Amino acid sequence: MAPAAHRWSGRRDVLLGGSLWSLTASLASGAGQWGLLVIAARLGSPEMVGRYALAAALVGPPLLLANLQLRSVLVSDTAGRFAWNAYRKLRAATTALATIVVAILAGLAGVGGEAAAAVGWLTVIRVLDQAADLYHAVLQKNDRLRTTATLAAVKTAASLAVFAAALAAAGWLSVALAAIALVDAAVLAGIERPAGIRFLEPPRRRTAGGSTVELARRAFPLGLVATLISIHGAIPRYFLAWRQGPAALGYFTALSTIPFALHAVTGAAAQAWLAPLARSYAADRAVFGRLTLALAALAASLGVAAIAATPWLGRLAGWLYRPDYARHPDLLFWLTVAGAASALGGVLGAAVTAAGGFAPQPASYALAAAVCAVGCFLWVDASRPAAPAQALAASSLIVIAGHAALLRRLMGRRHSLSLEPSCNRASLA
Repeated sequence: MAPAAHRWSGRRDVLLGGSLWSLTASLASGAGQWGLLVIAARLGSPEMVGRYALAAALVGPPLLLANLQLRSVLVSDTAGRFAWNAYRKLRAATTALATIVVAILAGLAGVGGEAAAAVGWLTVIRVLDQAADLYHAVLQKNDRLRTTATLAAVKTAASLAVFAAALAAAGWLSVALAAIALVDAAVLAGIERPAGIRFLEPPRRRTAGGSTVELARRAFPLGLVATLISIHGAIPRYFLAWRQGPAALGYFTALSTIPFALHAVTGAAAQAWLAPLARSYAADRAVFGRLTLALAALAASLGVAAIAATPWLGRLAGWLYRPDYARHPDLLFWLTVAGAASALGGVLGAAVTAAGGFAPQPASYALAAAVCAVGCFLWVDASRPAAPAQALAASSLIVIAGHAALLRRLMGRRHSLSLEPSCNRASLA
């Protein structure tokens, strides 16, 4: 076994510790999104939850495309091919373009009044998250997952506190989102940026290296994947808002957060193991295969357990939100099936990303989004409340099959990717 592969495959304590801290960060982030829905449901109404869900559906795809998954690209760039400034400049340019696209989409959708203000403040929040994401990537590449988890927990706690206070005092969703934006800006300027800068090396003179344009070309497939994932999940919401109204959309969105909590666990493991997966793919494919199988087994076992626990999850929904949220058992069951399938597809996608298989990924998600759209168009009406979740579950199986086929092909590829077995974790310049 190669020395690099031995070093990383043998350090199970490091992987376990990183997974736990990454899980903490994912749980904190997921708790923030879920907590907003709980607070809006308890202090507001299903219609308010629906307005928030529609705002998220309009803001999500453009900002995710602008994100380009640069965090994953930076962490898996073990050879230090691209300088820090390339990441920073690309993120600024794409985020600016995305905000313009969001404004255009909101205008085309006829969003106005309080809903338009909610879209605007949610856009500000996502832009601040984009800026913080790169500093978290620097910390992750330097194995400072404990720091990223702490920062995520602090930001989530502060955001939920001000959101609840502002919503209780003003009764307006936009005012509560504005309060979160102020907290995020303060945490970014005072904590996240200084923490990330500590691990950046001083700029060095370079005669070669990847440019911002080259970085954009390399990262675009991942950004497209993230956008397609967002669109895939948003398609049922568009049809619900169109055919059943904001109340039905509110129930769907609130209930979907419970089974999709699977992503907090599987996504945390995938993030924590992303760098080791990239190194093992470059050094020893057998180690890469074992890590990938372990992640897939974790996602599959948790998915089966969640499906079996659906009746209990229904009672949990009634307790967390309000009793009327527990009166949709069929919807919750199919949302749980969709969540389990999506979690498995997500960890397989992380393995494909670690192996450098960026370009082929969008095809699977594009096909899944198309199938979901067709299913929603044919099935969603007032008499079939579970139809959106059924379309989401069926289309998620396409992602699993596509990623499995990609992994099989990548495992047989020669070592021709830009990833290197050597690791200079602090070298970002």
